[in-house]
Amino acid sequence: MDSGRSEEHYRSAVRERLELKCKPGVARVVAEAAIRAAALAKAHTADLVNVALEASQCEAIVARRSDAAREWVAGMLEVVESEYQSLFAWIKQPARRATWFRAHAERMEKVDGLGDAAFWVGKTPSAGMAALAERPRVLSAGEIKDIAVPRRTAMAVCCSRRCRLWCGARPW
Repeated sequence: MDSGRSEEHYRSAVRERLELKCKPGVARVVAEAAIRAAALAKAHTADLVNVALEASQCEAIVARRSDAAREWVAGMLEVVESEYQSLFAWIKQPARRATWFRAHAERMEKVDGLGDAAFWVGKTPSAGMAALAERPRVLSAGEIKDIAVPRRTAMAVCCSRRCRLWCGARPW
């Protein structure tokens, strides 16, 4: 039995199932940049690998978004005059009980206006999406503005996806 051939067949099957493209050069550049930035604060190899994986997930999410959608993320952090909080702060909050039908219908309408977060997250693992959606929960809009654009965009997309799920959509 040729284990090398079996391993390559398995990799090909996994890539096809997850609709992944093999781009080792791009992956190395993203991983190297993330690891170099994190190496100043992280000491364990596993932490550095996790940073590289998260960076590649963020890059994949950002790559699926249009220019207009990227501008939408920047606008999420601003407070509109007629509102008391930013859209980003709004999507971080869980929905109220669905028994308040009118309020629930208004929230669903607003969530549907956020865009197709399910497409943007693509085949990103649900654990990765959950982690990216959970991190900004304790951050203010000002603190989120300090985060690098790819990661901030991925967090916003994952938060909007989670918000849609809270309103009664299908699971991750």
